[in-house]
Amino acid sequence: MSDEPAPPEQNINQSQSSEQKSQIAPFFLKLIIGGISVYIVIMLGFIILTGTREARDSMRRKEIKQNLTQIGIALEQYAAQEESDESSLPSK
Repeated sequence: MSDEPAPPEQNINQSQSSEQKSQIAPFFLKLIIGGISVYIVIMLGFIILTGTREARDSMRRKEIKQNLTQIGIALEQYAAQEESDESSLPSK
């Protein structure tokens, strides 16, 4: 009995299951590659956002420093003008 060939239905089922297995493997490979590529894109996004945030903060600090410098210059000019105005007034 073991020498008898398997009925044709079993051969068809065996060939279908091997075809299904060969179709499943590429699907999982594509799924894994897709997941890795999504992870890489997300990580690159974080790196770019971090870099732009640091650049924006640096520009903000530079702008604040320039504004404070301008305020200091304006106060010095105001003080100098007040001193000149007091010296030009007639003394009593």
